[in-house]
Amino acid sequence: IGTLTAYAFARWSPPPVWPTASQKAPKATPIWSRATLKAPPSGRDAWLEGTGVGCGSAIVNGKSIGRFDGELRLLVPASFLVAGQNEIVLFDRLGVAPRDLSLRWI
Repeated sequence: IGTLTAYAFARWSPPPVWPTASQKAPKATPIWSRATLKAPPSGRDAWLEGTGVGCGSAIVNGKSIGRFDGELRLLVPASFLVAGQNEIVLFDRLGVAPRDLSLRWI
């Protein structure tokens, strides 16, 4: 089993327009996080695992791999991965930025 742990996140900034005083403000600001993970040419499925997440969706190289709620462990089919840099995008509707992210080959 191989594990990749080299990653970097880019935090999404909220829009400059917020609700007026007559509108209800959101409880949490959703965020988008982006990471790139380098993968060797393995041709095998992998688990995308992470900690410190809230509730949201995960996208690998432009393809949705599923939703998470408090725990991130999603199957990434080998056909979604490329040798070299793979883009991981996480949408967290609760505004929680992931602390840890890795690919673990099956």
